Amino acid sequence: MTLPAPLHAASPACVGRDHELARLLDTLETLDQHGTFVAITGPLGIGKSTFMVEANRRLRERGVMTFVTRCRPGLSSFRPIVELLRGLLVRLCEQGEPSQQHDLVGRAEELLATFEGRRSDRGQLDRITLFEQLAQLLRDLAEAQPLALLVHDIDVADAGTRQAVSYLGQELTSSPELSTGRYRGLLIATAATLEDVGGDARWADGTELLHIALEGINKAGIKAYLTSERVLARVLELTDGVPQRLEALVSSELARRLPSPLSQASGDERRVLELLATFGRPLAAETLGELTGLRGDTLTTAIANLVGRQIIEKTVSDASGRRGALCIAFRRVGDERAVYESLPAGDRQALHATIGYHLQAADEDLESCADHLLRGSAGDDAVRAAERAAEQLEIAYCYERAGEFYERALEQVRDDDTRRRLLWALCTIFENSANLDRAVQTAEQLLELESRRGEPDPAAQLKLARLLLRRGDFSAARQRLHELERLATRDGDLELRAEVHAEQAEGLFLDGQRGAARSAAQQGLELCDELRREGETITLRLALQNTLGKLALDAGDVEEARGLFADNLRRADVAGLVAETARAQIQLGMTALSAADYAAAEQHYEQGRQLSASVGEHRYLGACLQHLGVLAERRRDYAEAIHSYQQAVGAWKKVGHRSYLAWVGLDLAKLYLDLGGVGRATAMLNLADKLADAEPPLATRINREILSGRLAKAACRFADAKAHLARAEELAEKSDQHGRAGRAALELASLAYERDDSATAAKRLEDLLSSEPDGPLRLRALLLRTQVESRSGSRAAARAAAIEALELASDLQDDEASWQAHFHLATVARAEGRESEAQRRLLDAARIEGRVRQCVPKELREAVAEQPLRVALRAASGDAQPSSFSAPARPRDTRLDGDGPAVSTRPFHGIVGAHPRIQQVLTQVERVATTDATVLVRGESGTGKELIANAIHERSRRADSPLIKVNCGALVESLLLSELFGHERGAFTGATQRKIGRFELANGGTIFLDEIGDISAKTQIALLRVLQERCFERVGGTRSLDVDVRIIFATNRDLEQMVADGSFREDLYYRLRGVQIELPPLRERASDVAPLATHFLRRIANERGAEPKGLDASAIELLTRYGWPGNIRELENVLRSVSLFADDRLLGAADFADYPELAGARASATAEVPMAAPHGSVYTDLRQQGVSLRDFKKQVEAACIREALSESEGNITHAAELLGMKRPRLSQLIKEHGLATR
Repeated sequence: MTLPAPLHAASPACVGRDHELARLLDTLETLDQHGTFVAITGPLGIGKSTFMVEANRRLRERGVMTFVTRCRPGLSSFRPIVELLRGLLVRLCEQGEPSQQHDLVGRAEELLATFEGRRSDRGQLDRITLFEQLAQLLRDLAEAQPLALLVHDIDVADAGTRQAVSYLGQELTSSPELSTGRYRGLLIATAATLEDVGGDARWADGTELLHIALEGINKAGIKAYLTSERVLARVLELTDGVPQRLEALVSSELARRLPSPLSQASGDERRVLELLATFGRPLAAETLGELTGLRGDTLTTAIANLVGRQIIEKTVSDASGRRGALCIAFRRVGDERAVYESLPAGDRQALHATIGYHLQAADEDLESCADHLLRGSAGDDAVRAAERAAEQLEIAYCYERAGEFYERALEQVRDDDTRRRLLWALCTIFENSANLDRAVQTAEQLLELESRRGEPDPAAQLKLARLLLRRGDFSAARQRLHELERLATRDGDLELRAEVHAEQAEGLFLDGQRGAARSAAQQGLELCDELRREGETITLRLALQNTLGKLALDAGDVEEARGLFADNLRRADVAGLVAETARAQIQLGMTALSAADYAAAEQHYEQGRQLSASVGEHRYLGACLQHLGVLAERRRDYAEAIHSYQQAVGAWKKVGHRSYLAWVGLDLAKLYLDLGGVGRATAMLNLADKLADAEPPLATRINREILSGRLAKAACRFADAKAHLARAEELAEKSDQHGRAGRAALELASLAYERDDSATAAKRLEDLLSSEPDGPLRLRALLLRTQVESRSGSRAAARAAAIEALELASDLQDDEASWQAHFHLATVARAEGRESEAQRRLLDAARIEGRVRQCVPKELREAVAEQPLRVALRAASGDAQPSSFSAPARPRDTRLDGDGPAVSTRPFHGIVGAHPRIQQVLTQVERVATTDATVLVRGESGTGKELIANAIHERSRRADSPLIKVNCGALVESLLLSELFGHERGAFTGATQRKIGRFELANGGTIFLDEIGDISAKTQIALLRVLQERCFERVGGTRSLDVDVRIIFATNRDLEQMVADGSFREDLYYRLRGVQIELPPLRERASDVAPLATHFLRRIANERGAEPKGLDASAIELLTRYGWPGNIRELENVLRSVSLFADDRLLGAADFADYPELAGARASATAEVPMAAPHGSVYTDLRQQGVSLRDFKKQVEAACIREALSESEGNITHAAELLGMKRPRLSQLIKEHGLATR
């Protein structure tokens, strides 16, 4: 018999994946804390694409804004990113007010131009900066609405796209401690394996990664697939319903007889398939004819036959470089790969060469040309094409892709000169992309090549030494530099000797060998002086003086350091060396910081930050941000300090210097520990250990030992603490790092004090204070001395130490130390019987401590409050702790009786429905509209709460005044406060002029606040005042503004449960619930589905200027039976899509085939059903239990939820789908009924 096309000619439905989909959807619960990278992996044919389609649908149902892009082999660099940006631009232009979207649109257009290779007005950007701008755009876009990027087949993408996605994965989905900014969204990518998802990027520790490995579907999934209408129809077509053929299909006999793509192909068809498979992407029909030699009817017949057998397809694509051209491509990737793999190696190579020379002659698509010539082993032609393509890719910042071409070209190089040139280029590529391990390997290959040619090139040796230093491999770098110095001395090369001394000095300094570093730097400067008459290299002198300045600063000679750095700043500025100017600013900032001149330090670091950012110098940018974090920490602005440290992490990631990443990780760990976050500090220390090199710099090792000692002390492991701290002190003293030695000594004194060894603590503190430590260290030592002396009974000494600490804290503007000093003075005063002074000191301490605590990030305030000294302050001040809050009973609804006639006969604009439930709502609207009562509209998403607000306003005495609407859930706290109340000029960064808030705009009219259950505690307080006093202040303002406005609130949240949980203020709740209007979900008014659908179809037709479509009986039945979890909004969206593609004027059930959930759905248990007598057993149960119908319904509800949770094995998302309801609502019901989820 003639065998039809294979069964998989159409894409299979996504079945049997409920568990995997539930895991994906569960990530939405954590979006307010961090984004998540989701890797979907599995072999070819496992169903990754159909899974992504279903995931996209479900995410959109849950209010997530999604963008989909697909990768294919052979596409030009960044093509999937370009398609993503195009879709994003379309969405931005479709939504929101132009003024609100203008900035996002402008940035998206600029990025699109850059990724497409068009000239950018911003000038040259390094590739990492380009990726960061894309990441920031996505962060900003996701602030208004959760966002999901879905990337199909990342494993076959070009290297640039793979690197971009890897970067986005690291930056957007890092854990909060490492994140440079919050991303409320998902990044979902498919590939064969998890390694393929990451590409060649080195994933940073701390990334929030969810790996979903797709395997074969289970029995239930297979059953669902085989019994779907589409598959049943296909099986019937294959077997004609003949049992023997069905048995053959099941036993795989028929499957083994199904043809491969080539088995039935004619000679011409085979040529088409082989050429297409080798080309690897859609190909214009005209080009296909040129390359295969087929013309006219011969070509069209071959294409038509293959299209008819559903092996290839026609499509309009711009992938071939001819926008709008008719292109030919395989329908399935599996067939394409099968044809390609069936080709003999020689034939495959010849086809690649043919394609490559064709592209070369056309002088288009350098990447594809080089790729095919390399695959075709075209020798020197392939090498030249690869070099051209790589150079172009470097300009476009596609370093990995450029590196691939250089590496592949090296395999076909025939002479050493070309090999040397390619190795230099490849080494530079790896260095620029911060892949230091590969850069070092390539430099070693270069040296090996030079050795075969004779004496190694000094330039290559110096390059290798610099790379080793940058990687933190100091020992290997010193060996290389020592050998290079020997060669330079032998040859009398003064400039090379000076360069070697500069690198040696920096390496020795980083490794803690201060004396040797100074000697090397001074020798280098002497050589520079000798070189003067031959033309000194300015960058060499700058480097040497920079190292000497750091050495002077480390030795405490601030004036010498300042002189050296200032001279560097002058020289660099005159020479126009921006990066060197930035480095000098950083070093001057360090000098000012050492002198406790914090204002000057901040000015230098800020100038350095701006200069570094302007030229994409991420090393210096990271240093500036890290030191700005130190300054913020010293002035106790902890939130700003953490933010700066996290930004520094982002900058150091771009550089790839693991030592610097470990360094800033230790800074973050210390800050967390200072704030009582022992768990966070421990996690960050562990991360720093992973990031550190095998031989980290000595300063990093000392800092780590001090931090480990403090953590051990916090865990009461006193022996371990003493060992760590003693080791830190020993290392610091041996390397003359007096500041770090002092810190270790202070911690050892603190440890002795906690072990009740006051004598040892006092001795250590005396030695430390006599060594003249810097201001901050002296201040901490004085505070500890106060405690030691108090415990020893030396009140006078304790008082003297506390007074000195208080004065020093004032000089250093250190509020944390200030309140501690006040507290210690109060303790001494109380012990001496001076209660009046004690009370005054306690009040001062509590006031200052409260101010400090407000600068602590919210997530750390609880830990800070439990620090022992703060607990002691509260106890001494007699502060009462807040009592536990018990949930209020849900109040009796303050609703208007809906039994009377409506006050007005005016139609309700946009509100359709004759169901008694909606008619009761409309009656309530009529009655409440004539009052100024506060109204709370409740109902699920999509039920029409905004329409009810419109109706109330239109029927009120305020109808001629404005109705202002605000979606509170779409704005973060700071933006919402500014949006509601306005702000004064200068209230915050970016507030360049006064802004009038929505409450002022609504004066005399009505303001509608939607999603009121999603506002922060701070906004709740502000709203409470407006409700109580009808006045407010603009953000940053002091003048109270009166307002005459009616407020309508709306929510889909369970406010009563939120009050019980403590996430919503009880007093605000009672204020806003004045009159409540409850909107029924669409499933509870199923009789209104048909009139609503008719209404929407008419409105859609009017918008499109077309004749309205109607619904036949089958469509009405289909729509009425569905539960509509998205309510009226979902109904409208479905009708908009279906009516656009339907050809007939009357829509039938078949027109809704793209929505299979409609066909298999039944309305939920609460849906309206035709009136009939209650089932006997149900009614009997109700009567026998002696409960009301209301209570019986609750019992049934609880029982159904319990069963759904059992079936879903405790997965709330899956259970919600089984019950046909939203996950948040189910979570609320689970809490109300006190059910367990596991």
